[in-house]
Amino acid sequence: MERITKDEAITLENNKEYYVVEIVEQDEKRYLYLVKEEEADVIVAEEIIEGEEIIIETLDDIEKIKEIVKIVTERLNKN
Repeated sequence: MERITKDEAITLENNKEYYVVEIVEQDEKRYLYLVKEEEADVIVAEEIIEGEEIIIETLDDIEKIKEIVKIVTERLNKN
């Protein structure tokens, strides 16, 4: 099984396609910074591995979302 990669396009349960702009690994978890260009929609989600299945679960924790967005913003500003 291949993990999700940066710049990959993925479709979520809402049948909308998002692009993986950045991946943040923290506390043995993998967070995805997802963008849907047409709607300027941004989502932070967690990649969860269960057996051979990859589950993408959007975050509801505002503090964790802010933390991940801050890390991604700092990375993007360095480039």
